Amino acid sequence: AEPDPAGGVDGPLVYGSQSDGGGEEALAEGVLAMVNGCLGVSGDGASTVFLWSFGYRWSPAGEVVSPDGSTFRLGDRIQAGGGFHSLDSVGRFANPLVVDQLAACTEGGGEVFIVQSPVELAQG
Repeated sequence: AEPDPAGGVDGPLVYGSQSDGGGEEALAEGVLAMVNGCLGVSGDGASTVFLWSFGYRWSPAGEVVSPDGSTFRLGDRIQAGGGFHSLDSVGRFANPLVVDQLAACTEGGGEVFIVQSPVELAQG
């Protein structure tokens, strides 16, 4: 299926709309993991659900494929720039399907991390 320019859900990967830019500089780092059925990171006793940038997708092989074709597997230590947002504020970024999925994965509350720069393997 072609990605939805308004944002959507690709297996466990929830992605934002094509128009999202954003220049937030917060850093999220951790081990790529399933967080209640959504892809995010875990580390330091906490887990964070990601709202991935448009262009990231989930492959049948169980990998995240980035727009440039690089891949990340569960268990990889990754980092990304962006911003932490309450679920309420995510509604500005995403369609209702996305918000519903994020609500399920955050168990109705908590923050999600909106990815706003390329995801990379964490250094060190």
